[in-house]
Formats: sequence, structure tokens, C-alpha cells
Amino acid sequence: MCDKKRKRNMEVNNQKQLNALMDNDDTGTAMGDDLSTQIQTLTDRRENLDSGYAYILENEDTVHFDDTVRNVLTEISTASQNLDKAIGALMELQSKRQNFANRVIHKGQQGGHTGDGNCYISFVNVGMGDCTIIATPMGRTIMIDCGSDALSDVILNPDYDPNTGLKPEDFIRNTIKNPMFLNGAKVIDVLFLTHPDGDHHDKLKPILEPIGVTANIVYYGGADDITGFNSSAYIKQIAGATTGTLRKVHLCEEPNLDNGEIVVTRTINDKALPYTGKPNVLGDEFVDPLTQTIVVYYEQDPKSDFKISILAGNVTGIWKEATFVKKDDLIKGANEPKLDATVPNKRSLMILIECFGKSILVCGDATAVTENFTCDYFGLLLKKVTYLRMGHHGSTTSSAVRFLDNLTTMQSAVASTGGEITTTHHLPKRAILDLYPPRVPNTAAAHNIYAFSDIDAISHNYFPGTTRQVFATGSNDTFSITLKQ
Repeated sequence: MCDKKRKRNMEVNNQKQLNALMDNDDTGTAMGDDLSTQIQTLTDRRENLDSGYAYILENEDTVHFDDTVRNVLTEISTASQNLDKAIGALMELQSKRQNFANRVIHKGQQGGHTGDGNCYISFVNVGMGDCTIIATPMGRTIMIDCGSDALSDVILNPDYDPNTGLKPEDFIRNTIKNPMFLNGAKVIDVLFLTHPDGDHHDKLKPILEPIGVTANIVYYGGADDITGFNSSAYIKQIAGATTGTLRKVHLCEEPNLDNGEIVVTRTINDKALPYTGKPNVLGDEFVDPLTQTIVVYYEQDPKSDFKISILAGNVTGIWKEATFVKKDDLIKGANEPKLDATVPNKRSLMILIECFGKSILVCGDATAVTENFTCDYFGLLLKKVTYLRMGHHGSTTSSAVRFLDNLTTMQSAVASTGGEITTTHHLPKRAILDLYPPRVPNTAAAHNIYAFSDIDAISHNYFPGTTRQVFATGSNDTFSITLKQ
């Protein structure tokens, strides 16, 4: 058998043509052909085989073979089926390559580097987990979480060669240490740990230890002490074990009233905060007198107005009339997809990044209870959010309609989650992602999003070729943003 291409729909009118046809049932193609050419080549071969099959049936009494006619027909049928499989595999690869080509939704980071006056942000594809990396215009490196419960959808490149020995952790590490972020440095200036779920911090050591990274300050939620995190030993190793570097955040309503009044706590390590702070200084937190958020760092410079604040931390419930409501499914409306989350999820930090007129909200695993807390106190800030890293990986515990209705200027929404292969946690939920397309522009490159219904054991492509600005990292890869002055 040979790789020579045959005329499409080759007519078979005699034994010689039939013999030539039988010599060309190979599923291989010429080296260097693009996928479209390979698909067409194999399609031509399959159609030629079908033509030969029909010829044999019409001339069964006159054709001659070393084998019986029935066995020859079986051989042709099998060859045709093999070609069908080969064509299907090539078409699937072609689709994946097209989808992968659109993986970087926001262009413009090529050639940039930390401290060049731009703000770089990436929602890193860590599979079924969470990680956000930020470079401020003045060159500070900030990380929000770094963990995963399943790395199976990290390597999305359909041309990936496993013989290179590269692992998912290498792909993640290369994103973090590239010129836009660490750029050869070995210090993360600010590390946020939203809450103690392992898929938000358990890759800190595997990702950071090989490059010897340390952290200056760690802010955390969801736990009363850093020992509530399973990776706390490594966290102490890279940041130190003092209250000066490990900082517990509270920005929440208290479950007990004070003479009938709701109490809102704003503390770091259980200490009240001032209403002023110094620009360009790490660890000088304060309560913004205008917004009442906790500002942990801001830049004041001709080339930067960067600010990063906390909108929620260690929320356990919210007051509704005379009841302190702790359950997420009681917060959502009657027709909303809903589920009550764990207490650590409710206590997750919600972090707001502001720079050059844009706002990015990173929700961690914040739930409907947490989201509604921000609606009650920070509604004006929510209305300015441009990019949303949606809460809890697109779970039904989060994305309350009231919260989404406040995001009136949202341009893109991203779920940090697995994709086609990952079945861990069965997220994102289709019913949650369905809430977003009407709320964001129809301006994205065509892409697929894999998600789950409540009864799905495996993910399905519920958003084929969507051009809405809704994404999932495990389906569409790392989502990158560049903000310029």
C-alpha cells in the first residue's frame, strides 16, 4: 500500500482499476500535509473504496480475486471503517487546534515585562483549582491562591509531545515565572490565600519550591489560624511564621447585634485598622474612608494608580431583616440554581483589583452569602467591575442573580475549573454558566466550554463555538489581561 493520492470518486469499471483501488486503503497520509489536506486525502480513499464495493456487487460474476468475493467485500468494508475512524480523529484534532488557537482571549502581553508600566493579570489554568497572578505597573508580584484537585486539563495544546517530559506543573510554573510576572525574581510580594480548601493552595510547594520563591506577606481567609491550611508548614517556610507576615482578614457582619445594630468587623489579625495608609508600601493596610473596603496595597506614581482591596473575608452569614442567614440556598431566589456551601467557602476572601479605570473581581470560592454581603456594602464598586473571576468554579452555591445584576459593566466572566476531561467536582455547572451570556458582550473568538448538568457523569460541550465573553480555564486555557495607562 502507498500514500499516493487518488482521484476523488474514482470510477471502477474494470478489474485493473479495482486492483489499483485495493492497493490504496491505507489510513496514512503524506508527511507535512496540513490537517485539511489529510482529511480530504482519507475521505477520497474512503469514497474510492465505496465505489469499488459497489462495482463488485454489480459485477460479482466477472471479478476475479485470490480470495472469495465475500471476504474481499468484508476487507473493503473494514478498510472503509478504519478510514472513517482516522478521519474522525483528524477532524477532532483539527477542532481542538482551532479552539486552542483562541485560548489567549486578550492579546498584547507578548514582549511585556513586570514593572514596564502595564498591569498584567492571568487567571492561570491549573485544571480543577485556582490561581491568579498579577504584576503591578511598578513591578510588584501578587498571587491569589495556587492549588488544584485535578491537573488533567492543564495541557490543552493538541500538539503536545509527552516525550518532552513536561508535566502540568511545568506549564503552570512557566506562566508564573515568565517576563510579565516573576521575570527571574524569586519573591512574591503579596500572597492571598482565599480559604483552606486544598484546590486553592496545595500546589504552592510543587510550583514554587523548584524556583526558590519566598513571600513577603500572606493574607488569608476561611480559617482562624494559618494551621487551618494543610500547606501551612510550607507557607511558614516561604513567608515566616510571625503575625507580621501571616495576616488573617475579617471583613464581615457579626452574628450578634449590638443594641439592635448590625456590627461590621474590619480587622487584620483581629486588630482594627486606620483610615489612612502609605502608597507603595507593603503591609500598611487601612480602611478606605470612601468605600469602606480594606486596602492592602496601592501605588501612587505618574505611571500607576494600582490598588488591591478586600471586599469580604470570613463572612459566615448576613442579616436579612431580623435573621442572620447562613445558608446559601436561602439567599438565592426561588427559581435560581442553588446549593448550600461549606463554611470555609462562605468565609473565602473576595479581592478587588483596580488599575487604569478597570476593575477585576476575584471571588475565590465565595458563595451566595458572601456575594450578597458585597451587594449590601459595596454595590457601587460592583457596578464598576470589568472582569469577573466567578465564585466557586461555577458552582450552584454561587453566582446569585442579585450579585450578577449588580455587575452592570462586566465585560468578561471566567470560571477557574477543569474542562473536557476533568470529572472531579463536576464543575462548572451549565445552569450557572447559562446566567452569564446575556450579561457580557458577544465579541470573543469562537470557543467551546465544557460543563456539567446535574445528572452528567462526564462533561459535555454545552457552549459550542460561543462568541460570548464567558470562559472556563480548563476549556479555554489561561485567561490573560493587560491594562495600559
